[in-house]
Amino acid sequence: MKKICTARIFSLSVVLLSGACFAWGRDGHRIIGAIAEKLLTEKTKAALKDLLGDQTLADAGNWADEIRSDKSYDWAKPLHYINVPRDAKAVDEQRDCNKCECVTCAIRKYADVLRSANASKEEHVEALKFLVHFVGDVHQPLHASYADDKGGNSVKVTWMGKPTNLHAVWDYSLIEQQEASGGSGGGGGSGGDWIKMAARLRDSIDPRVKQPKEALMNPDAWANESLTITRRLYLELPKDGTLDKSYFDRNIGTVEDRLQTAGVRLAMLLNSIFDGDETSLVPAASQPTSDPKVAEPSVFGKIIEGEACGGAGGHVMYVVSVQKVKPVKVVVRKTWMLRGKETTADSTYVVKPGEEAKVKLGCSEQKLEKGETRTFKWEIVSAKFDD
Repeated sequence: MKKICTARIFSLSVVLLSGACFAWGRDGHRIIGAIAEKLLTEKTKAALKDLLGDQTLADAGNWADEIRSDKSYDWAKPLHYINVPRDAKAVDEQRDCNKCECVTCAIRKYADVLRSANASKEEHVEALKFLVHFVGDVHQPLHASYADDKGGNSVKVTWMGKPTNLHAVWDYSLIEQQEASGGSGGGGGSGGDWIKMAARLRDSIDPRVKQPKEALMNPDAWANESLTITRRLYLELPKDGTLDKSYFDRNIGTVEDRLQTAGVRLAMLLNSIFDGDETSLVPAASQPTSDPKVAEPSVFGKIIEGEACGGAGGHVMYVVSVQKVKPVKVVVRKTWMLRGKETTADSTYVVKPGEEAKVKLGCSEQKLEKGETRTFKWEIVSAKFDD
């Protein structure tokens, strides 16, 4: 069943804005494109200039929504999302993606078209515009969702006292509230300032995540991150459908993380296509996820490197939260070699919001007797809000 977005409703006494709502809305896709553009290599920038001319990724990212009114592109409508059964914990392209009609398969398909020397320039341009948009789409949680309520479009809610639907809230209402508040979430600003929001998110990226080989280039995993968030959103949805400032506070960090992550991954994917980087998309597969109340670790926290320690090459490692309003509980797995065998130990930490509240894990290396050095690694294996 195709997802049909409803029009924005600001009140019962005013005229409805025309048109349908789309993934992230125009500003969301602009933000993703603007973040990606700043992370492109010079060779990739030149290739995009040849294909797009003076058009930016921020502008090109909305083309796939703009053509929805063109009946000749009706075949592309299912490519914006992937629907799963209500009890599914992960996407499965064999089950959920008939004839490659879903967002994860579309990302792989158009990446392959861009890499193809046999495709025409016109085909390359179309593939690029689709790819930029679909990478953004797959990071909008409700684009990995359920057909029976059209990805949340049939879920009626009130947003700040005004009637709308759940999908629309995640497409643009949360972003618009953040833009209007100048980043504080309080509202009352001029609104629509996506350029400032994009710059803030871009400038807050950890420089190490800009490296392509450190990224997980797997559209199924991206969709599973979204699906896990979607499952949480349905569990936490108020029975009366009232979404207010507290809902914004709980979820704006997730929105910003998904926009930022989409921009970084889009840049890495384009660099891999146009600049010969070895990084490529992982083939389709079923990726099991955790309990519905526990999202992919990147939604809540991350491991960062700090000051030098332990001698040659060691650094203090920290776990930090990417959420902005609530503490998160993370399970961190420590791994090292002991007598030739890999050993692990799990520890649970409660981390306050923001990177300034980082929790020290330890030094990444330890000097032993006889001049030996033991190396430690940490990873977040599960995370959730500390309720």
